[in-house]
Amino acid sequence: MVKKNKLNKSNFASRNLAAHSETGSVEIPPEQWVTFFDSFSRQHEGWLTSIMVWREGEQKTVQDSRLEGISADHLTARDEIYLSVDNGDGGHITHPVKSPMKVVFRRDRKGAHEGIDISSGDGTFTSIRFRIAARPESLDGVLMNPNHESAPDPRAVIAKDEELKLAPREMGFHIPVERVMLQGDLTVPKEAQGAILFAHGSGSSRHSPRNRHVAGILQNAGFATLLMDLLTAEEEILDERTAALRFDIELLARRLIAATWWLKDQSGTANLPIGYFGASTGAAAALVAAADVTDLVSAVVSRGGRPDLAGDALHKVISPTLLIVGGNDTQVIELNRKAFDLIPAQKELEIIPGATHLFEEPGKLEWVADLAKNWFTTYLAGATERTNAA
Repeated sequence: MVKKNKLNKSNFASRNLAAHSETGSVEIPPEQWVTFFDSFSRQHEGWLTSIMVWREGEQKTVQDSRLEGISADHLTARDEIYLSVDNGDGGHITHPVKSPMKVVFRRDRKGAHEGIDISSGDGTFTSIRFRIAARPESLDGVLMNPNHESAPDPRAVIAKDEELKLAPREMGFHIPVERVMLQGDLTVPKEAQGAILFAHGSGSSRHSPRNRHVAGILQNAGFATLLMDLLTAEEEILDERTAALRFDIELLARRLIAATWWLKDQSGTANLPIGYFGASTGAAAALVAAADVTDLVSAVVSRGGRPDLAGDALHKVISPTLLIVGGNDTQVIELNRKAFDLIPAQKELEIIPGATHLFEEPGKLEWVADLAKNWFTTYLAGATERTNAA
């Protein structure tokens, strides 16, 4: 009976949150805070959560604690919001957010719940982020019907398990980088032989269909992949107006380096050699990052990249580097040839006949993926052998 009551409350919470649009972020009006946080807490109790607080240039973080609940003191006044997490020894920590003015419920384009942002009247910004972005109704990859109280059909669970054995599961994460959280999608196949971190091009994101196509081929070849956004949603809006951040190669490189260390902290990728796959300006960021953390990056592949934007860092690249350019992308070919001459590492320049900058012609992107797969197989597998020998 107790379990049934708990499930009914969860269903109520699902319907309450469903009153808002199902995908994308949404601002919650103050008069709805009490009921919203009640529903939110019921759905997400026990989820691994990080709380980050920025105030006057300083950041404080409580990382990977289980959420107990979020509450507001009453319906209309904006006095305080309380965040409670398990401190790991049977007790809990309660963090008050004073003078809250704005609450934003964060969800990605697929509807996965990412967390909550709270802006306060004194300029304090509080961010609650789940370690894994997901829909609450998702359980071990099996979608549950929130209006149905019975257990799922075991045959459906078995069928889903068999499907998951064939295809590695993609998981959404929030990656802490400097003072922001960047979204990333990590896929780790069974017995992975390396991890490939993707750096998207200007004006793109982790949803790039070309990068995802290449990532799928690399996953089938036994490589873990991390597709991540190099800019936050707010920065993307700014960049759409100014185009300034997409060419801030040093900023993008720092974020790649932070994501590289994050991969080294994840149990599924900690012992895997790492490669970079960069497109357009992302290729320049990948080369700058590889020149900085030479011990962490075993190989670099550039697709239609702008390696020339890496500047003086090209002289410091010692990771084996493959530059891939479309045969009809004449201006970029010349830029790649000049950069190629400056890289001291083992290197190759591959020009794919008949391909334009985005490799949209039939079979050209598959050609890119095959070249990348072979390059990473050669140099990441070699890195694994050297690590094991050591």
